[in-house]
Amino acid sequence: MSESAQSSQASPHTEAFDLPLEIAENYERVFVPAFFAQWAPMLCEAAGLSPGARVLDVACGTGIVARTASPLVAPSGQVIGLDANEAMLTVARRVAPELEFQRGEAAALPFPDRSFDAVLCQMALMFFADRRAAVTEMSRVLRPGGVLALLVPGPLDDQPGFTPFVTVASRHAGPDAVGLLSSYFVCGDEAALAGLLVDAGLADVRVEQRHGIYQAPSAGWYGPRWRARH
Repeated sequence: MSESAQSSQASPHTEAFDLPLEIAENYERVFVPAFFAQWAPMLCEAAGLSPGARVLDVACGTGIVARTASPLVAPSGQVIGLDANEAMLTVARRVAPELEFQRGEAAALPFPDRSFDAVLCQMALMFFADRRAAVTEMSRVLRPGGVLALLVPGPLDDQPGFTPFVTVASRHAGPDAVGLLSSYFVCGDEAALAGLLVDAGLADVRVEQRHGIYQAPSAGWYGPRWRARH
């Protein structure tokens, strides 16, 4: 995984989409513990969160990063989670009603300049159509000396768990499926990622690699539930 942390000192684009509540609930129940939960502490560590900090979690999903950050900035700090999808926010509010979650887009953050000590974004940058606008917006809402911490998957060639899966998909589902699956790893080039941050006006850019494990349920977990619904 490639991770970038940064400090420093705006562009609209629509990234909202409709997502069924059932998908958001499955995301929280299955994929957060299987994959996303392990990265949240690393991201918070990279950001150097401390008590009293005001933190924004961009593209928060069901809120695993916001939930991880909250005790680190307590008792006087604040964490706000922001996502473009209302279903994700519904689940986030249900799981952590004590935290603040609101709807918004990364490329047009609904906050004044210099509002946060840290901005976090986990596993989402690759899905923004205008990544530079999103990074510029995240920088805009940082206070002087604040930190932007991004976490994205490394390149597909460095993913021993996913590369065979994509290879199999290409044989059975064709090139369109490969393009879709590969899109998750498009921000994995470290030089390109650093260049994106520098081009957006950010300073003191660092890119680090961390390793983790994707531990998904067996295929049988999905099958019976899918058949039961159909």
